[in-house]
Amino acid sequence: MKNHVLTLVLLLIVSSANAMDYVVYDIGKLHYFGSWGTESIQINNNNQVVAAVSTGTGQAKIVYWDNNQIDDIPFTAIDSYSPDIVHINDAGLVLCQSQWKSELWTKNNGAWEMLGETGILRATDLNNHGDVCSGNVYARKSDSYHPISTDIVGCGLNDSDVIVGQQVTMNTPPTSGDLYLKKPAMWANGAITLLTEPSGYDNVQALDINNQGIIIGEAYKEINGIPQNKYINTAFVWEDGQYCELPCDYDWVKAMAINDTDNPIIVGGYGKSSFLPGVTTACLWQNGELINLADFEVSDEGWKFVCAIDVNDEGWIVGYGTNPDGQSHHGFIMQPVPEPASLIIMAGGFLVIKKRR
Repeated sequence: MKNHVLTLVLLLIVSSANAMDYVVYDIGKLHYFGSWGTESIQINNNNQVVAAVSTGTGQAKIVYWDNNQIDDIPFTAIDSYSPDIVHINDAGLVLCQSQWKSELWTKNNGAWEMLGETGILRATDLNNHGDVCSGNVYARKSDSYHPISTDIVGCGLNDSDVIVGQQVTMNTPPTSGDLYLKKPAMWANGAITLLTEPSGYDNVQALDINNQGIIIGEAYKEINGIPQNKYINTAFVWEDGQYCELPCDYDWVKAMAINDTDNPIIVGGYGKSSFLPGVTTACLWQNGELINLADFEVSDEGWKFVCAIDVNDEGWIVGYGTNPDGQSHHGFIMQPVPEPASLIIMAGGFLVIKKRR
């Protein structure tokens, strides 16, 4: 009897025609948006989200989202100023900011409790040690918060207490009609370092820094024209003392946040320059490539993503846009769907293919 060797190759192709890249959640209408709402929604590395959401009465409340469950943080704004800036760190500590008041909140045994006011004005960022920076002072958490530097307008800080923002000094004597000189700067260990500055811009500032020391920021200029002036805003990244422009063919580009992965993701948005310029399309940059968030397959195709505000190390993205019901300025949470989006199984081996539209 003849021995036969049967070679079996199993080829199973799971179609990616209906593959999904992200599940999208709607957290409600953000109270402030555009230039005011750049930090009205934030996410930590535990996929917990905080946002300043409109109550429908002209005021706002701070909401906390975790695993698709939402509850309110009982932060009370000063007078008529609703909360407009929120942050959350990996320990679940929440920074709530309303005009000239900022407080820290934490959840204890299922209930929210205030740890106290930071004692600083216009808090702008919070790191994983509970340190806070602001638009005019820097405060560090020990038993209390206290200013230790007033030489930099702080926009962001990392877990090494490095602050980035702008150095603002009086222009004496004034040149070109400018009362102040504004330079992109970094503060570390009591010393300020000016960043290499792109030329030809009226205003350059650093906005965020990750734990690898990579900085993102923007540069603005106004070009006189007919029938109206043209406004240009360009996004930049600084690494190892050098800067480069983030690729985008549009005139108004903003980079909002950067994560801490080996190949960092930067999120933001872009739009056309006009009399009232602003972003209209949410995007991300990774490995020098610009990706429109609309290019991904999502759980609800009705979303129009306007601006991505924050991104965590798991690749979750938060921002604002128009939801499938046509309601504008709603906060969104984009949860990545685990690989694979397409799967080919061959002879006991696996080949994973990820696709975008």
